[in-house]
Amino acid sequence: MSQALPQAEVEKLSKVLLEDLMVSVLLRDRRPLRTPELAQGSSNGVTLSREFIREALTGSERIVFANRKWNLSHRLHAIQRPVEGLIEDTLRIVGRPIDLESLAEELTALRGRSRRYYSDVLARILEERPKYVEIHGEVYILQDWLLEISSNDEQQVVIENFLNKDPEFPALSSQFASRRLTGSGTAPDWLVKVIESAGKPVHHRILSFLLWKELRRQFDPTEVWRALYDDERLRILSTGHCLTAQMEGELKDEVARKSSQVQETSVEDQSVDVAALLKKKLPKSQAIVLPEEDLGEVETFLRETGRPVTLTQVMSDLFELSPAEAEYAGTIQSLSSLLGADQKYKAVGTHRYHLKELIPEHIQEVPEVLNVERISVRTIDDEEVDVLLEDNGLDGDLADAVTAAEWEEIDEEVDVARVPKTKKSRDFVRYAVPYHHYLSGTMKYRELDDEFFGMESGIMYGDFIDETNSLLSIWICEDTGLLYGLGEWYKQNLEPCGSVIYIQPTDRPCAFQLVNKREKDAALYVAPDRIEELLAMRLEAASKPMSVFDIMSQIMTHHGRGLEFITLWAEVNIVRRTSKRMVASNLSGYHCFYQPSGKSGTFFTFDERRLDQGFNGKKRRYIKKDDMM
Repeated sequence: MSQALPQAEVEKLSKVLLEDLMVSVLLRDRRPLRTPELAQGSSNGVTLSREFIREALTGSERIVFANRKWNLSHRLHAIQRPVEGLIEDTLRIVGRPIDLESLAEELTALRGRSRRYYSDVLARILEERPKYVEIHGEVYILQDWLLEISSNDEQQVVIENFLNKDPEFPALSSQFASRRLTGSGTAPDWLVKVIESAGKPVHHRILSFLLWKELRRQFDPTEVWRALYDDERLRILSTGHCLTAQMEGELKDEVARKSSQVQETSVEDQSVDVAALLKKKLPKSQAIVLPEEDLGEVETFLRETGRPVTLTQVMSDLFELSPAEAEYAGTIQSLSSLLGADQKYKAVGTHRYHLKELIPEHIQEVPEVLNVERISVRTIDDEEVDVLLEDNGLDGDLADAVTAAEWEEIDEEVDVARVPKTKKSRDFVRYAVPYHHYLSGTMKYRELDDEFFGMESGIMYGDFIDETNSLLSIWICEDTGLLYGLGEWYKQNLEPCGSVIYIQPTDRPCAFQLVNKREKDAALYVAPDRIEELLAMRLEAASKPMSVFDIMSQIMTHHGRGLEFITLWAEVNIVRRTSKRMVASNLSGYHCFYQPSGKSGTFFTFDERRLDQGFNGKKRRYIKKDDMM
């Protein structure tokens, strides 16, 4: 404010402003609202915590908390009130001008008849009753909000309008006693001039009195309200205090400051030890049995929310209970028991539930692009070109590479070596994204990752938060062995094959930090221009019977100096989804692939001159007996 107000007065006015905003939201939505709904509708960009709203509305005569929802107080007794009583009640609770349509919508919501019916009834009542004053086309106030000027005597007007009992009146009356306010401009200009000069919100009766003193017979009390309603520079609070738009912005800043302060001192959801509460033995006096209708509210809450919720979310956002309240432990125990026993609900994470019917169907299916594709191509001697070899038949370190836990893949889980429990417990997950997972927006849920993600049921829902604080909704399905929901993020942040992501835990259950260090895996990375060449080969392989051996031979011809096994597998998979064991078996089984001395046990080169030597007969005894096409 241009003129400093005591902090207590600023807090008082900001609380009125916040309550006015909440009243407007409740009137607009025409139904009771849960705290998160009320916060979202009235925040105007300010984060409003549940605790702050509860604190701000404590003692409110206009907004009440009933059946775990906020509502306008006059609605609780609307059935017993006559229509005219509801009109006046609504105007007094709003405390500002209201249009005919909003009044009709409110009466329709309260009484259930058609809006057209109430529009006709309202038009007649508002026109006939002197207690209602039209300040604009079908916009009304109460007559007693106008300055009473039945006398031309200044002192009499002061008394009739109770200005002598207003503690702000003497100072403001003295401040403007010798000033000319209406010399030029319009009514809105005069009001802005007084408010800005006062440096604080001014009650509409004082504003009207100051203008009446100058205009006398030319003064129209409804003109003040028209100006307040029409002019974008002016605002009015339900207390009757008028202020400029700039002052309103400053009060909103105070709301934001206070909300942040309350949020910092409140108990956060993540600080609640739900596991301990669920195990806690309670005396009979604290045991709570939730009624059937409460479970129905949970179902409605899940449908409206559209995503799984934690027990603590239900407790705070739906039941409006905080951990400090005596009935919290008994309620959360009853809630957990009910959800666990009801077949409509499914646990999808640590103390997190969803309606089974709302769980996306696609997360229980493996995208086609991830499935290993086997095509039978036979030699002139009617033998399979591509065969799978057992570990003993694989050259060098290929057996270890095929069974490496970090490269676990769809349709290849049987090959993964058993992972010791100690290796599952890690501070982060490192995952190099293959091309086929980039296409499907998935990530392989590996045995290596079990302990890290903490799966407690067959399906888990979680949140990934990236470095921009964007939130990604993630599903993990144990049956498919996949993590879903990364497609758009992949496209916006990664190269198509071999980019590395890191996943770190947070202090919230089922919530993880997604980190992109712009790292490329040395073995899996394939450059974009090379991918284009391989996609051309993919078209060729799809147009005719082409063995994995032929695909590998073409690729190895491109890499004259040889290639690491995983890099070869990555390139083969861009052409056709193929298992590591198949690639390793061909490398080990055909004479044209060999390991040069001095290289790693998974590095191979290609000698085109040995192509006519075909398959190594000594390897036939290692062909897997269960290798069914």
